[in-house]
Amino acid sequence: MEKVDITMLPSIYIKIARWCISIKDLELGLIVCNKGIDRFPKESSIYLMKGEILVHQFNNDKNSEHLKLAMESFEKVLSINTHNYLAKYLSAQIYIVMDQHEKAKERLNSILTTAPDDVKALNLLKKVERYGVKDTREKPKAKRKISKNEKIKDVSKDVSIEEPSIANHEVLISKMPIFYKMDGILAIFLVDPYGTIIKKKYNKTGIDEDLFATMVANIFRSSQNGVQRVDLGNFKMGMIMCPMGNIYIANLQNSIIAILADMNTNQSYIENQINKYLKVTIS
Repeated sequence: MEKVDITMLPSIYIKIARWCISIKDLELGLIVCNKGIDRFPKESSIYLMKGEILVHQFNNDKNSEHLKLAMESFEKVLSINTHNYLAKYLSAQIYIVMDQHEKAKERLNSILTTAPDDVKALNLLKKVERYGVKDTREKPKAKRKISKNEKIKDVSKDVSIEEPSIANHEVLISKMPIFYKMDGILAIFLVDPYGTIIKKKYNKTGIDEDLFATMVANIFRSSQNGVQRVDLGNFKMGMIMCPMGNIYIANLQNSIIAILADMNTNQSYIENQINKYLKVTIS
């Protein structure tokens, strides 16, 4: 078992900050995030968490200053990881509240460049396009005008990230050595459902790690949406063949394990090891 110093994990600060949200102590949550940023100044996930808390504050008091600070956090996230889904999605929502529809569309289209079937981004883009239409003609009485207050309500309702439970990253990381001695493994990534890297081991291909994590998360969300759409439950595990090798993706309940393996590596063996990992981490 790999020993984990929990004080050296950015996820600890995020977990405490989420707990602060649950007890409605947002100021304490910001203090926790700032301490995490002091310790991990290049960790995008903590800036993202800070931005989420600031959005919660805006939802509570409608103080636009909180949105400005949240946007600063999301821009910092994107300066570290240009592919971060949540930073793009949440900042698009902020742009809508600020009536900057073109910038919102740019952010959403950026998401759709790598995830063209992302339901949340597509639905929000439709709303942005409806808000942005300017008709100088006399409007029929039957046509309802979308008020600014309605836009704020509509945007705000989906700003916070809904998670049924918080993944135990310490346990997930501590069990990752199950894969370390396997032949043919090119990369191992533990990521959240939106592509933020929690832990990585190896990268023998030289791939763009943030882009790889984002693509894995996009594939996961698309697969999850697909199986749920036809009432097949939840996506558990899958494999994608690509030029660099085979990518195995498994659902860890609010986290994803992604393993890139050489094409010649025995598929059954890898799947068996993944199933062992699932049993000891989420059972």
